[in-house]
Parts: sequence; structure tokens; C-alpha cells
Amino acid sequence: MNITNPKVAGQTDAHLQNLLALMPKKNPTEYLIRGTKTVPEWEGVKKHFQGIAPMNGSESIIGQISASADTWWCASFIERSIGTTGIVSDVFGSEHYDHAGGIQRLGDVLPVPLEKSGSDVVTVAFYDVTNANTTYMYEYGYRGKASGVAITNYCDSDHNEQAVMLVYEYDPKRFKIYRTAADAVTSRSWEHVGETNAIPDPARLDDQFQSFGLVTQTFNDTDTVYLLAFRENEAIVLCTMDTGSNYGHLTYVETYEGFDGSQWRYGVGLQICGPSKLRIFGCSEDPTGDTDDYSFPLYVWG
Repeated sequence: MNITNPKVAGQTDAHLQNLLALMPKKNPTEYLIRGTKTVPEWEGVKKHFQGIAPMNGSESIIGQISASADTWWCASFIERSIGTTGIVSDVFGSEHYDHAGGIQRLGDVLPVPLEKSGSDVVTVAFYDVTNANTTYMYEYGYRGKASGVAITNYCDSDHNEQAVMLVYEYDPKRFKIYRTAADAVTSRSWEHVGETNAIPDPARLDDQFQSFGLVTQTFNDTDTVYLLAFRENEAIVLCTMDTGSNYGHLTYVETYEGFDGSQWRYGVGLQICGPSKLRIFGCSEDPTGDTDDYSFPLYVWG
């Protein structure tokens, strides 16, 4: 079981920024995902895809897409025909929550933030999604909000490999911070270590953030953790996250706009292909068809 993500390693301390700046933002590649595994009814204003968590470490069309409905659900997808189509290989969820937020994988570990309308009881449920098969691992429940999750591994100043997870609180657009040793993410060993400041978005738009991704960049033996915040108007707000004395503080870096070909309100997520390549996955609509015979598009930039 893989429990780490690739780190971006470049020639300069702005390598991640360059990757995002140079990423083509028009004409994404489209994949049609078909499914016959039964999913909950998706029709309704508050029922829609939320986040996409592709498998990292490759350019494969493998991963998960989260959805909100009367009961939340998540579908695993896997490429069937190179460059054209894929299938839903698994569907999982529970009747206790109705909203699954933005998602990101740490290797084969998938944390899913879950909420229920009218309640402040939330949880983050962890799954092993190795080879697009799903096994429940454990969860953290608490009161508040859990509208999205971002997760990564990084080497701290004492040369210890850590894992950090941010859980989005939606309003006032900040995160609870959880940390554990990087080799302990398969056990229920996370420690709540504080909160971030509100996402420093200079645009200050009413558009909410839909999903998030954490990326670790290595340069001159120093790891820097970056947050990619995906706005529902198809823009990325990039920040750094302090892992030193001001742990968790978010500092604005840049905004990347102009992504065309999808509606990120219906799902968006980050794929870290390797040390020098990122891709963005998006969806543009809810499934079409019946709950046991349906399809939906995935769009890939990069």
C-alpha cells in the first residue's frame, strides 16, 4: 500500500508556480466514464459532484469522485480505453451523512470529509483505495464543518517525514490542521495541532472554494508545502503553508485563472503525476442516465 505522494522537485524555488503558469487551460482532454454499479439519486440543487481525487504518481485515469445526495457516495473510476473512456469500478458511501466534500489522496489513502444537513456532527472517514478497490479503515468524528480535505507528506526541519491534513471549515474559509508521522497514516494517530488563517484570496469573491490539494516542493533539501484552493469559478488560488514556528499560516502566492471546458462546482481535483508534472481533473455535470446505468465526463488539463 502506497502512503506517500510524489514531491515536486525543480531547478528553482518557483518550480511549482511555473508548472501552473505553463499548464494549458483550454481544450482539456475528455474521458467518458460509464457506470452500472448503483448510485443514489443525484437530481436536485444540493446533489452534485464535489471533489476528484486522482491516483498520484502517474498519468493514469484512476481515482475517486465524491458526491452529495440524500446519502453521500463516492465512485472509483478506472481507464478502460486509453484516451477515451473509463468505467466505475466501485461505489461506496453511508446513510449517516449526505454531503461528501472535496477530496485528495495520499498514495492509496483516501480521507473523505462528511457532513449532514442541519447537523454540526461531522467526520473524516479514511479508506484504502488500492487498485480502485475500497476498504474502510477508520474515521475521526467531531462537531463543526468538514467541507473539504487536502493532504500531503513533507520532511520537517528535524528531518522527520510528516503527514499533514487540512479539513476545511467553509466559513470563514479556514482549515483545522491535523498531523501525524508519515508512516502512521494507516492508523488513527492524527493530532489536532491548530487552525489556519482564512485563505488569503485577494479577489474576495463570493464564489466558494470547491476542493483543495496540497503539494510538497523540494528545493535545496528544503520542503515547502503549497495549498491549491480550487474556486468554483474555475480559478486556483495558490498559497504556501508554514511548517515552522508559525505552523499552518497560509501566505498568498498567485491566482491562476482562465481554465475553460468544465464547471468546477461539479467536481475538481489535483493529480501529482511526478516531480515535474501536475494535472487538473474536472467534471461539468451530474451523471446522465439511470442510477444503475449512467455516464459522466471527466476533463483533464495538463
